[in-house]
Amino acid sequence: MPDVIRLHDLRFQVCHGVLEHERQIAQEFAVDVTMALELGVAGKSDRIQDTVNYADVADMVARVMQGPSKKLLESLAESICDETLRHWPVQSVTVRVRKMAPPIKMVAGWVEVELERHAHH
Repeated sequence: MPDVIRLHDLRFQVCHGVLEHERQIAQEFAVDVTMALELGVAGKSDRIQDTVNYADVADMVARVMQGPSKKLLESLAESICDETLRHWPVQSVTVRVRKMAPPIKMVAGWVEVELERHAHH
C-alpha cells in the first residue's frame, strides 16, 4: 500500500443540495481527503518541498465547498478529486463528502459519498 496523507473531518457550513431550501440555508458538511503518494523522500529530507502541503489542500477543499452551490455530493467530491489530481503529484485521491443532517426521516445519521480517482501518467 502506498504512503498517504489524510485530511480528516474538515467542516463547512455551506449551501448545497437538491432541495431549494438547502441552497439557501447553510448546513454542515464534512470532507475527508486521502492522497496516495510516495513520502519516502520527504521522510528523509524533512523538506516541505518534497511532499504535498496539506494546508494548501485544505484551502482548495474550502474553495470548492464555499464555491457555487451544487445539488449533489457526488459533484462536490468530483470537483475536489479533479483539483487534487490537477495540482499535486499524487497517485490517487479518495474524497468523502458527508452531509451531516440530510433531509431524510431519521432521528440521527448522515449520508456520505466516496469517490476514488487515479492519476493518468
